[in-house]
Amino acid sequence: MHNTFKIINKCFKANLLSLNYEKTQCVQLIKRKSATQIDSKIVYGNNIISHISYTKFLVLVIGKTLSWIN
Repeated sequence: MHNTFKIINKCFKANLLSLNYEKTQCVQLIKRKSATQIDSKIVYGNNIISHISYTKFLVLVIGKTLSWIN
């Protein structure tokens, strides 16, 4: 994940953009039948990326099991 954030930041800076870590969140996708989640902590620099169970993208609500329940 550290390398991914490094690449994203490099692309953003090249286009005069910045990543807002206070609003950045992570949804870990899992299989519906398998409730097992990997407990991972994502840290980049001094910033901790929070985990959420669903997110809104445009008008869609996307859950961690890619279902429409939320």
